Amino acid sequence: MPAVRQRLTSFESFANANLNQIYASADLDDALRFEINEIRSGLLVNDGQAGFEFRPLPSLAQIAPGFGAEFVFANEDSLPDLCIGQNFFTPQRETGQMAGGCGVVLTGTGNGNFESVWPQRSGFFAIGDSKSVTRISLSSAGRQDLLAAQNNDQLLSFSDQSENKNSIYVILENSNASNRNGAGSFVRVIQQNGVTQSAEVYAGSSYLSQSSAILEFCLGASSPKAIEVTWPEGKTERYDLARQSPELVWNGNTISIARKE
Repeated sequence: MPAVRQRLTSFESFANANLNQIYASADLDDALRFEINEIRSGLLVNDGQAGFEFRPLPSLAQIAPGFGAEFVFANEDSLPDLCIGQNFFTPQRETGQMAGGCGVVLTGTGNGNFESVWPQRSGFFAIGDSKSVTRISLSSAGRQDLLAAQNNDQLLSFSDQSENKNSIYVILENSNASNRNGAGSFVRVIQQNGVTQSAEVYAGSSYLSQSSAILEFCLGASSPKAIEVTWPEGKTERYDLARQSPELVWNGNTISIARKE
């Protein structure tokens, strides 16, 4: 079969051609094919057995595309919540702006599902072309506030106004000079009531953005007992909070852990 440039000699002819006119039948038969059968926004929930279950998010999260998403503790329980920035102002011209969203906060139920919180209750309101939602500490209290970046628009900040949240903030100090914040580390907080929470320090969060490397754990009515850190190279270390340790500094609600040499 002649090369594509010999059969389709202009941009117009290429644009009007179908796949069978561009590629040989044998090439199409051998091609890897993917089928899109789900367009809802959702989560892939790890079942612990090397499998993932897709769970669509509530309808309020389906109003517009979401580019930025960040897990937060939006209320005072110990269940992670999800904050999503929405809208897309620059699709192909024939589609038009997708501008029906104003951002959404979803509260976790503890079983991998979420419930919508309307903006007038959550206080999170971003009606522009939101591209990222990131966590950052805007005050000395250590609380994790939110920044929402909007394309061609102002940066929005949202401060945590909860009064009775029982949170601790874990800061890792890695001995590896090229990875001071311990990106790739997996942190577990074992609480006095036996509940274990976990989080990962990762590089990259939302669209072309980076959240703070400080991890927040909301403990509800409980208190922390120990912290386990699996460092990027795979070594796991446990820190008992009832014992003094040169690697661990506990100051108020902030816990700093320095990696052992």
